[in-house]
Amino acid sequence: HDEQIQEVLVMGLRLAEGVPLQRLAEAAGGDWRDAVNRDRLSQAIDADLIRQEDGVLSTTAAGRLVLNALIAAITPNAEATSGTPAAYAALA
Repeated sequence: HDEQIQEVLVMGLRLAEGVPLQRLAEAAGGDWRDAVNRDRLSQAIDADLIRQEDGVLSTTAAGRLVLNALIAAITPNAEATSGTPAAYAALA
């Protein structure tokens, strides 16, 4: 499931439309919250890097600038230090 989840996040968060939570749920095989690191996602939302609105996760302009590090941070079982230190610092 992890590779499928990461692919959904990578493809969806690169788009302005974002990724539907239902699509994440399908990739996780259940609850969409199981497709993400909940603590890191909450931090990303608080840091205004990701939005969760109307059943969709999407990146903000600031989030798109650090997208690779952001995806690595919110993907379960991903290395917490993926991406550049400066980009990752937004979630530290």
